[in-house]
Amino acid sequence: MISYSQSVVDLLDRKFNFLVQSRREDFMLDLTVFLDFLLTHEPVKPFTMKIYSVFSKSQEVYNKLLAEEQKKIVALGTKIRTRYPELDDSKKPKQSPPPTHPLPFEDSFAGFDRIIKGEEAKSFSLAPDQMTDDSIPRKLLRIIYTKFQEYEGRDAQGKPIRQIDESIRVEYFNLDEQREHNFKKWLNSRRVSAGQALVNLCRVASQINPEPEQYKSIDERFKRFTSLELWKSVCFENWIQDATYGVISRYSNHKPAGLDEKKLDSIFEKLKYEARRIYEAVRQEISTALLHRQILNRYKTRCMWYDFEEMWNLVSDPKGNFVSDREKKMTLHLARFLFDNGVSVIYRMRAGQHEMDMVDPDATKPLLIEAKVYKDSGTREEIIEGIAQLHSYLNNLSASKDINEAYYVVYRFGGPLYELPEEIPTNRFLLSTILIDVGKSRESGSRQPKPVIISKDEIVRKFEKPRKRKAIREAVLSK
Repeated sequence: MISYSQSVVDLLDRKFNFLVQSRREDFMLDLTVFLDFLLTHEPVKPFTMKIYSVFSKSQEVYNKLLAEEQKKIVALGTKIRTRYPELDDSKKPKQSPPPTHPLPFEDSFAGFDRIIKGEEAKSFSLAPDQMTDDSIPRKLLRIIYTKFQEYEGRDAQGKPIRQIDESIRVEYFNLDEQREHNFKKWLNSRRVSAGQALVNLCRVASQINPEPEQYKSIDERFKRFTSLELWKSVCFENWIQDATYGVISRYSNHKPAGLDEKKLDSIFEKLKYEARRIYEAVRQEISTALLHRQILNRYKTRCMWYDFEEMWNLVSDPKGNFVSDREKKMTLHLARFLFDNGVSVIYRMRAGQHEMDMVDPDATKPLLIEAKVYKDSGTREEIIEGIAQLHSYLNNLSASKDINEAYYVVYRFGGPLYELPEEIPTNRFLLSTILIDVGKSRESGSRQPKPVIISKDEIVRKFEKPRKRKAIREAVLSK
């Protein structure tokens, strides 16, 4: 029998194969259908959003890195102006006679300050190059290097007339080389990023038939039609509508501008390559989740078929009373199984103010698991609270780890059978649940109470209204 996750993979495969075999005249529209499937089809959407979340987070990290670099470069600029006041042209006007100010405004400390304040004139290159670093730190470093050249000068033999202090030069070169390294590292990650490919294709799809803007005045419309963003779109994205409509239109105003069949095929191959990168990444995420669930389902089967007595002995004392540390014992029981199946875990790992039951600290993309044990009918809220707590753990841990998924393993030793949604996707994470029923015969099968359904909406509402979980957790463990 084909599993649910496998059927999702099969559907994804069919959708992608249909896209790559699409006719030239239909390809752009089939691309939008494929993207819509990735972003809206409920079984696939969480995995697509996970890819985007990783991409978005990496961009945030890079932006923080840029801010740190800028702070150091600004400090270096201040040091140079203090040490060499003759180089401080912070008051230089944008237009000045060459004899008074031999360097252009863009190479002055006035231009340096303008960039820092975000007042630099906006522009874009008509022939962009991926290897061009147009970041603020790079622009500031170029100005500082120009200042070095201005100060040192050259004699007839080409030797420097005077030199900037060695410590300042070393500081500059360290910052310059670090900027080069950080830029290439960021560029390399973008070139092979499924998240970047997703953003690129979504931008293309949005320009096929964009929603018209609603203007409040003629002036507002005029500003839009003379904006830098529109001209940039005209220069680089006009081909999108040509490739969509020019292939089917008889009229000259819709003919592909300079796009013959060979050129169109080249463009479509690039788009297919990016679509394949996204497809492979989503497929991998689904397969990884399927693998994790298969391991946990084997654990579930083992608990119910082979370890039944052992598990009861772990959670109860010789008199049959439930022990207070039963969740810790079941967590360790699960940890051993996962370790034996190639998933290393640590028991009770601290992360800020939170305490994870298990997490592999060495894994590139660790699997986070929270265990919950219940034995009576008064635990509905505690089970929901446990999922909210796991979501909180993810938020906390994702700040330092590339982690986007978690499993909530619930052990039933008594009470009703709580029916949980198998998957609970959020904007950034995917939470999956496993219910292990080890209730005794008098409460299992036909004798057990009717299942109690806990809906996905009910759980998500708990995410939106966090409670004092620490106190609740202590109350649960004390029972």
